[in-house]
Amino acid sequence: MLFKNMVNINSRQGNLNYCLFRDRSVIAIFMFWLLSSFSIILAYPFLKLRYGNLLIGLLFIFLGTYLKGFVFNFYWLVWLGFRPIQFYTVDYFPLLPWFGVVLMGIFFGNLLYPDYSRKFQLSNLSSF
Repeated sequence: MLFKNMVNINSRQGNLNYCLFRDRSVIAIFMFWLLSSFSIILAYPFLKLRYGNLLIGLLFIFLGTYLKGFVFNFYWLVWLGFRPIQFYTVDYFPLLPWFGVVLMGIFFGNLLYPDYSRKFQLSNLSSF
């Protein structure tokens, strides 16, 4: 048996699963909803940057894909993208590179919706 017990904690942001393995190490799985909640808080200082979001977002995406090829001997930075040895999960969304995708979304939002209004027309698809 891989783990002894599993405790699910449900919150408004999503589920956080704690697995107690045989060697008594506890792994917290940073799920998508927690990432999006944390990204909303982190993104606030970046909202007014225009092209800076593009550059910083590309840097975060590059760093995240670079870190994906390495494994480390510690668990305390797993939320950032430092994957430990023998870490297996289905729903792992670390801050790097996914916060870079959030910053790219802020960049394209500022580009396509300057002054908080759409500057282009959408075709009417209501009769489709």
